[in-house]
Amino acid sequence: MENSQAALRMLAFLLFLKGSSTLVVKPVTDPVISEVGDTVTLGIKPPGALAAISWVFSPTGITVVSLNGSTPVIAPIYVNRVTLNTSTGSMELRSVNHKDADVYVFDGITIVSGIRESFKGNITLKVYDPVISKVGGNVTLEIQPPGALTAMTWTFSPAGITVVSWSGSAPVIGTGYVNRVTLNTTTGSLGLSSVNGSDSGVYLFRGNTAVSGNPENFNGSVTLEVYNGPESLTLFISPQKLIYSAGSDLALSCSAQSSPPAHYQWFFNGAPLNKLGSQLNIVSSRLWLKDGQPLVPSDRITLSVDSSVVSFNKVLQSDNGEYQCKAYGPVNEVTSALYRLEVNYGPEQASLTGPDKAALNSSVTFTCSAQSVPACIYIWYVNGIQTAQGYQYQIDAVSNVDTGSYMCMAWNSVTRRTSIAEKKLSVTGKEGPILSAGEIAGIVIGTLAGVTGIALGVYFSVKLCTKNPDDPKLGPAERSLDAVTWPNASETYENIATVQTASKAKVLDHAYTDLQSPDHSTYSTLNE
Repeated sequence: MENSQAALRMLAFLLFLKGSSTLVVKPVTDPVISEVGDTVTLGIKPPGALAAISWVFSPTGITVVSLNGSTPVIAPIYVNRVTLNTSTGSMELRSVNHKDADVYVFDGITIVSGIRESFKGNITLKVYDPVISKVGGNVTLEIQPPGALTAMTWTFSPAGITVVSWSGSAPVIGTGYVNRVTLNTTTGSLGLSSVNGSDSGVYLFRGNTAVSGNPENFNGSVTLEVYNGPESLTLFISPQKLIYSAGSDLALSCSAQSSPPAHYQWFFNGAPLNKLGSQLNIVSSRLWLKDGQPLVPSDRITLSVDSSVVSFNKVLQSDNGEYQCKAYGPVNEVTSALYRLEVNYGPEQASLTGPDKAALNSSVTFTCSAQSVPACIYIWYVNGIQTAQGYQYQIDAVSNVDTGSYMCMAWNSVTRRTSIAEKKLSVTGKEGPILSAGEIAGIVIGTLAGVTGIALGVYFSVKLCTKNPDDPKLGPAERSLDAVTWPNASETYENIATVQTASKAKVLDHAYTDLQSPDHSTYSTLNE
């Protein structure tokens, strides 16, 4: 709210001055060059007594600070980082970072001889990281001049020694830097070779450029940090166990081991320096990779503050893959060996493929499959009876007895989980019935009974034929064929019924015994 009110008050001033001339004010230094973490001043010199001013960070359009009264108004994101000089309008920016680099636009009002005048201008801020090197390394302190370079001087700040100077002819190299220093006369960048601990410190540069034919001065500084550390660095991912069951928690740790086992020794301004307490970590940052791509954290996958540990809250099948840890030191990066993570799971959704119908004597193959790590075991059941193992079940020539239910059970011996799939098979085509011993005996007995019936019929027919129906000795009833009573018929059919309903061999044998006597008497009578 305060920021908005300040902007409105500034607008009121500008409207009040509408129609008046606007002066373009050149900054004290442009560009301003800063190292990450430093404090810089964007200096200006207004043409009169300052009445109002605002600073706007051009890329975002945010008003960093404004003054239209006695107290400056600072944007929330710049609180505790910005101070405004209410006399000159210069702005101080602390804890500079890369996001601060770009153009800052200033717009203000001054009072000159009692007359209000507006002025404006801009300053470019360039931000650099400190240059870091190990003992014996080669480094370049790079800068970018605002125009065509005409003169350049580099000074080593702690000792006030001129490292190199140039003003159009051959560069002049300072004592102690011969054969170790090069100067790029186009950019003004300084090259140092075979650096040592005494080379660490702040290097000041001051140069002249020609911008649109006008000479301009620029200056700044670059910090060089030199360290003496281990020759090699190796990364290890632990624990060494590579196989986990889905649903379990897992934490992978990335640790570094140096050879020889030593901490970095840092130097600054030529003197030994202990950073971060008694030692500096040999790894400054880490990056986790999965299958060659940066690992993306989530609600389930989290990283520790220094990214040395990645934690999985319940590992899933999707976590299968190859993991690596990449660590960054002051001047180098190291990547660990591949860590293959295998998550046991499943079986998931067993499926059974094969026909629903099959022609008689054709070949049938059933195939069972399920997603599982490790590969699962397949057990087959036919009509509820365990039959075989393997992912396939084959019948070379189907018959009626193969009709029924086919079920495969997929089993993971590690997760102890199972998954089942089932299919029904029907057999089409004609095939002779398959009969039991009792059914075969029944058929035989039925056949014999039929033969017996025929024999009895022949016998009675012969008897009737020997009695003439016209014989007066016969009564009326005896002369009518329809009134004939078959002897022993009911008894014979009762025996047949008994045989046909029998289902055990014992009963069948008894039936054969019962048939022997009638057979004998019948054929005996016929023989007469």
